[in-house]
Amino acid sequence: MRRASKTSMKGRLAWNPRGYAFVDVDGMDTGVYVPRSGLGGALPGDLVEVQAWPGRLGLRGRVTSVVERESIVVTGRYTSRVGFGVLEPHQAFPYTIIIPEGAHGSARSGDTVSALVDPPRRPGRVDAVTARVLKPIRFPEGIGEDLRLVSSKYALSWAFPREVEREAREVSLIDMGRELSRRRDLRERILFTIDPPDARDHDDALGIEEMGDGTLLLTVAIADVAHVVKRGGALDREARKRGFSVYFPGACIPMLPEVLSSDAMSLSPGQDRLAVCVELVFAENAEPVSCRIFEAVVRSRARLSYDEVGPFLEGARGGDERFGQEVASRLTALDRICRRIREKRLALGGLDLEIADIAVGLAPSGCVSTLERASQNAAHRLVEEAMLLANRAVCRFLTEKKRHALFRVHEQPGRKDLMDLAEVLAEIPGMLGPANLVMRGASSGSRVREALQAALDAARSTPLESFVARQVVKALKRARYSPDDIGHFGLAFDGYLHFTSPIRRYPDLVVHRILKGVLRGEGGRPERTDRKTLERLAQEMSMREELTDNAMREALRLKAASFMAQRMGEDFDAVVTALRPGGLFVEVLDIPVEGVVRGDSFDGGGRAVRRRRARPGLGVGDVARVRLVRADTTSGQLDFVLVPPEGRDAAEAGIDARPRRSARGRPGRGRKDR
Repeated sequence: MRRASKTSMKGRLAWNPRGYAFVDVDGMDTGVYVPRSGLGGALPGDLVEVQAWPGRLGLRGRVTSVVERESIVVTGRYTSRVGFGVLEPHQAFPYTIIIPEGAHGSARSGDTVSALVDPPRRPGRVDAVTARVLKPIRFPEGIGEDLRLVSSKYALSWAFPREVEREAREVSLIDMGRELSRRRDLRERILFTIDPPDARDHDDALGIEEMGDGTLLLTVAIADVAHVVKRGGALDREARKRGFSVYFPGACIPMLPEVLSSDAMSLSPGQDRLAVCVELVFAENAEPVSCRIFEAVVRSRARLSYDEVGPFLEGARGGDERFGQEVASRLTALDRICRRIREKRLALGGLDLEIADIAVGLAPSGCVSTLERASQNAAHRLVEEAMLLANRAVCRFLTEKKRHALFRVHEQPGRKDLMDLAEVLAEIPGMLGPANLVMRGASSGSRVREALQAALDAARSTPLESFVARQVVKALKRARYSPDDIGHFGLAFDGYLHFTSPIRRYPDLVVHRILKGVLRGEGGRPERTDRKTLERLAQEMSMREELTDNAMREALRLKAASFMAQRMGEDFDAVVTALRPGGLFVEVLDIPVEGVVRGDSFDGGGRAVRRRRARPGLGVGDVARVRLVRADTTSGQLDFVLVPPEGRDAAEAGIDARPRRSARGRPGRGRKDR
């Protein structure tokens, strides 16, 4: 396409914080670059028609018309002026936002608010738009500006409506005597919780008993949230609206009010609590013998953490003194049986995909004091296997009863994603064998898990382990909720659902209601198991989960940028994760942060470069020395420059400040799906 030959296209407009836009066109790997002067009054999210022509770094263009307006709600800080107000948005916006006199509602100057933007009345050059305040946003004490920004951007509410808090207080008053008359009494059974050290909600407890015939009885007790959160009430409506609890460094926005999530429903030690229990009997060789599911009253014996249980299971001494002999011996027995079950699961094709979490240490002042990768230990793996067992048991039970349910599904990755992964792996020294396996899997559609696992194993215990694991995750599809049980590729399960976290996941609460209807022989009310209802819920919860994941990831990026701002000018070793026309992306090896090295010395026509190298000789998977030159604590963006070899300057290394399009990831693929 020549410059004189301009082409008209349609797509959604996305605004970049650096002051320009892209129009995303279906069927194109990259969009059309549009400068601010070419917006023509279009707003982010609008469906627009754009006239495009080739530019030096890809397609450039200008908006010629707005086909469909998108309703835009913006959050930010409201400032009152004489006769009007101004909204300073938390998320970059292409125009100045004016709040006309009388459109500020109950907001006061300095408040964080949400506001509905009025679209420009006429096309053409636009410098400012008007908006009206919908409501002020309130935050708890001690919430920093970064978490205020993220929660406002994603419309996450810290406070519960009064009617929801009132209903939560009312239902938290449980008649335990009445419940004991109709449930199994498991209060004498030795159960315990294992969670992060700072966890406030405990929705699962574990225990194991050695039976007289040599079998082992594994108990998984899950908080019976469905007993108090009834379908259709104010509490249920709010829980469905939230979908999931949101976990930020040092803070949490719970799905349920704290009187339930941290108290009445939490399986706290020494407290009688309602639970739905899964009893699994195993032979000594870890072969399953039988399964039973029922409602119970339980009393946890101990609150344990991953940090203390993991070292004990991995050989540290002193478990009897720390946990008590009864608990310590059961931890050992649980670990033994769960290791065998895990070995069998992986042997059947389940992916052994462990991506280290990011651990953020906060000083008393709230500042980030440490930032490091936190790998899983034996305690994490023990709990994971137990939860997988319980989830599968409930899935089988409901399937055998021919009940509709909300399943957790995960499809096999597509051919293109696998081919892209194979090309990346082929660039890494020593990874040609796994790359060929992935390519054959992409072509044949068979033995794909085996090929992905070969890539993970080849990078194990090397500096590129995290990088390769993330590339595999990018190739995977996102797990989602569905009314159809089509299996779970990553876990290699024919059937799977989520049951074990009803305090923090609404889909689990839905499954509990269906399960309890069967257990009580009620047959289930039609609306509870109606397929159309489950279809709506599946789509709704999958979208809500993605939003929640994005918010938590963004909060981590902001915390990471805050930490790195203290290390400006320092040099780091980093692995190149992607090449783009405007720069290369890097992941620092010693600290779990990612950033960009900007430059124009990169090949490619506006898309990720595969099997090509930048002029400095760097390719995907290579390790480079980089220097931090910018840490934006409002966007989380980190900018690096290549540390030039002796005798070269930064310009020779290909560094400049040319704008680029934001990288596009595939969120939510690294989550543990239990």
